Amino acid sequence: MKAVPYALAIGSLMYVMVCMSLDIAHAVGVVSRFLTNPEKDHRASVKWIMRYLREMTKASLCLSAGLHEFMC
Repeated sequence: MKAVPYALAIGSLMYVMVCMSLDIAHAVGVVSRFLTNPEKDHRASVKWIMRYLREMTKASLCLSAGLHEFMC
């Protein structure tokens, strides 16, 4: 995380939030408040959000022929 500037990471998260994943909106909003002076906890939060997004790429929702049945 030290190799990636904090503001660049926040910008990337905002792009993902707007284009694909609105469920991270609150978390990105909170960590973006600390752009001028990020601390260790804020960087850890950004890493947590990125890990969450990585895990969500593995998840999928499969629908059967009936719209009320969810199966995978």
